[in-house]
Amino acid sequence: MKAVIIRRSGKLIVAVLGCAIIVIAAATGGPLGGGYDNTATVLNDGLVRDLPSARPLRVLVPAGALYAPAIVANAGAGLHDGTLFGKNHGVSIELEVEEDFDVCLKRFASGEADIIWAGADTFAWAYPRIRSVNPVAFLLCGYSRGDDLVVARKAPLSPDDYRGATIACAANTPSHFMALYLLSLAGVKPSEAAWSFTRTPADAARLFARGRADICAAPGYALAPVLDAEKEIAVISSTGEASRLVAGLFIARESTLLVRREQVGGFIRAWFDGLASLLHDTEAAAALLARQLGTDTARAHAEIGRYAFAGYAENRRFFLIDDSEWGGFPYLFDRAYTLYHGETAEDPAVSGYTRNTDLLVALESELKSIPSPARDKPVPPVSGGAALAGKHSFHFPENRSVPDFVSRGRLARFAGEAQVFPGCAIALYGGEDTGEDRWRDLPGQRLREVARLLVHEHRIPASRIIISNDRVTGVDVKAETMRRVDAVLVTPRRER
Repeated sequence: MKAVIIRRSGKLIVAVLGCAIIVIAAATGGPLGGGYDNTATVLNDGLVRDLPSARPLRVLVPAGALYAPAIVANAGAGLHDGTLFGKNHGVSIELEVEEDFDVCLKRFASGEADIIWAGADTFAWAYPRIRSVNPVAFLLCGYSRGDDLVVARKAPLSPDDYRGATIACAANTPSHFMALYLLSLAGVKPSEAAWSFTRTPADAARLFARGRADICAAPGYALAPVLDAEKEIAVISSTGEASRLVAGLFIARESTLLVRREQVGGFIRAWFDGLASLLHDTEAAAALLARQLGTDTARAHAEIGRYAFAGYAENRRFFLIDDSEWGGFPYLFDRAYTLYHGETAEDPAVSGYTRNTDLLVALESELKSIPSPARDKPVPPVSGGAALAGKHSFHFPENRSVPDFVSRGRLARFAGEAQVFPGCAIALYGGEDTGEDRWRDLPGQRLREVARLLVHEHRIPASRIIISNDRVTGVDVKAETMRRVDAVLVTPRRER
């Protein structure tokens, strides 16, 4: 069932009505529903019954650098006085480090936690379990830019190399999602690979080190001992190249955003303050993070460097507030939802139910000056040989050299997929409608325009792009279907 999105103008009225409902329910002995039933209503959890209290917001974060701005803003885990949350924004935060996402989900569904962490992919996997409390993503923390890897002792050079391969990874994690994503791009079904699921990423890395898996998907810290010991291991993909594939989010109930609006608004402001403090003095932030996580400062500093933190501008683009991109949250969430749960006609894309950007929009005047520190690492170019499964077509209006609106969206999604396979070249083929203006060389113009968009709008190195002299082929009934450019990913040549 679709979550009820309540705009700012009506939220005060609804909050008052919510209080009235609570009183009536208490008087009649009928508590509000919640937990794991299949009914999604805005005011259906124990949080609303706590409305008269001013208890702190309970926030869960993992032991990872991507969520370090919250640790910095709160001066560490726990409940503290004089923090950026309280001093600058009057918000009391009880911060807890919790690595186990299953524990986060249980505490979130029961009302023991107000805000939890999630990746866009883990949120998509978990959504059916907690949809009854209307969970919504309301803030992007940033992206992994090298801390998530898929490795193999022999790099797969064609889809057939994935079929039958044993893949080790921790189940239902960003690493699992990366492996599923790679298979989907190669046109390989998950059932065609053999899986060794483990409880933790470190367990998956140990399986791989003992030779019991052909491919391993895990964070860099888990794979570091293996990579140090074996120099011949190939990195198939990493978030150093596909830096927007693994995105960290904060999740709340929609009722939390409704009845604790000012507190959550203060949390967002203080999060950005913590981010500014982290970027201003990374050494101090790394020292604090190291104390909290029980590690050394050098490692904490290196981990901070492997993330691209998101400012306000990145949040607007990610949640499509500006309608400036076709990817972002909906693409990642829907893709992960499909990969984890399968795609059926009865189960449409659900990303529209799982985000609420009211507070980000309401705080625009305060937050628009927030720096946008996200960075993308250049993709190393390698030209190639065999084409991967899947052709991507971009269509053009008659006698025009700019793709139509829908095709620009397809092109953005294709560019994201191309970044996941950084070792692949991109081959472009142009079609020709003989009824168009022949003297203008429209096929050539269209090829060059697609190449330009890939380079300048989607950060694909020009050296990865191959413009073919061959024309689009196929049995096309209508001439206008030839007004297109086809793109395919081409794998590296085998060394002989």
